[in-house]
Amino acid sequence: MERLCFEEAIFFSRHQLESIMNKLHSPLAETSQASPSNSPLPRKLKRIEAIEYISEYRKEEGYNPVLLELATLDFNILQRIHLRELKIISE
Repeated sequence: MERLCFEEAIFFSRHQLESIMNKLHSPLAETSQASPSNSPLPRKLKRIEAIEYISEYRKEEGYNPVLLELATLDFNILQRIHLRELKIISE
């Protein structure tokens, strides 16, 4: 029963997104259209996906530069943490 509800939610969400997709005209909308909508689970790492959205958001008209800077700093800080941890465990 839970599986059926989940599939119905996916169908509903996909239908709603596809119905408004043609109304959107922005780099983020183009990114959404390019992503596979038939795959219910993401196949990318969230951090890699985040950096792609950061670069697309920069192209948006009227983007918030403070939000963009915060997202970029967050990505870079976490990347440095991962590099330090990798260095520690590889020694």
